[in-house]
Amino acid sequence: MNKPKAIQWLERETGEEIEYPINTGRGKSRHLSIRLEVDLLEKLNKVSRSRGETPSQTVRMLIEHAVREQESVAGLDDAALAVQLNLAVSEVTRRLAG
Repeated sequence: MNKPKAIQWLERETGEEIEYPINTGRGKSRHLSIRLEVDLLEKLNKVSRSRGETPSQTVRMLIEHAVREQESVAGLDDAALAVQLNLAVSEVTRRLAG
């Protein structure tokens, strides 16, 4: 990882080398940048406002939920996965029946 531009500029100006710790990704969190279509961003903003959150907070919660959900399903054996699928199909059928 390169040093931030501000530190590089300061080093050029002063002729001094400034130690800058390299982030190895083992910290508690990392920054993620994403692009969204305008209509999806507007929907995200609406959801965020309704929850009293920032869009970043909402996206973080959605990603955490999706990852936990995937991990829980991936850890199931075949029989347990079949039970979960059957429950999901039953719920969809119930909702469609109204």
